[in-house]
Amino acid sequence: MVFIRKIKKKTGIYLAEVEGKRIDGKVVQKFIRYIGKVPESNPNITSKTEKKQMRDVEIVQKLLKGKSKKDLAILYEVDIKTVSNIEKRYKKEGIQGLIHTRKCNVETVKVSTPEQVAIITDVVQHPDKTAKEIKETTASKLSVSHIEKLISPVIDYLKLKKKILLEIK
Repeated sequence: MVFIRKIKKKTGIYLAEVEGKRIDGKVVQKFIRYIGKVPESNPNITSKTEKKQMRDVEIVQKLLKGKSKKDLAILYEVDIKTVSNIEKRYKKEGIQGLIHTRKCNVETVKVSTPEQVAIITDVVQHPDKTAKEIKETTASKLSVSHIEKLISPVIDYLKLKKKILLEIK
């Protein structure tokens, strides 16, 4: 039976593919191939997003050095499909494709009424409109100051080129 074995050394943890065979009634492991050293996490990076970005950069570096997708999937404990997606993002957008992910560019705006949905939709479609113009086009019963409070974070997100997802309570 073939499996992955962790080998602990002073310099770190290494992975190797081995095969278990029974010889004279004893189980013996036969070395098949070396996979690589398990990457150590940087203690200075605490955010989950930054850890994933660092992982993606390391994966691309190793892909460029000729490491197989299967080995990288084992080393970083991800699917082969994930490694393929990382490679595609890198080929399409370069290093920026690894740093900026879809999740970083989406903001959720919570609203509670259809009127608020109409206002936010109008702002997304026409970000240059003033609160007074939005009040007129949406026929809103809200005051202009209330509309300004509602749309100010949306305008900030749009300035940062973030996509907006409406969540109705």
